[in-house]
Amino acid sequence: MHRGQSTRKRLTLTRKLRVRKLCSRTLPPGVYAVSVFHDENMNQKLDKNFVGVPKEGYGDSNNPKKKMGPPSFEETKFQLSATEQSTEIKLMY
Repeated sequence: MHRGQSTRKRLTLTRKLRVRKLCSRTLPPGVYAVSVFHDENMNQKLDKNFVGVPKEGYGDSNNPKKKMGPPSFEETKFQLSATEQSTEIKLMY
């Protein structure tokens, strides 16, 4: 992949006892960013109100501060290098 290109991968997370776990053995070491949302009505999209504010919980890697519009890649990127690595993403409602 060349600089400036992006690849999106949709993964479904399961929720069990407030623990969410994502396992992907196909990701090579590199720089990544993760965005998640709580699809409360299971329609496979992030529902927004008439002005574009999310109506469901959402979050990004590095937990950037809430602002108008989505955070940048620079704000959410992290280095994936270990065989087992974890990060916490706090959902905002």
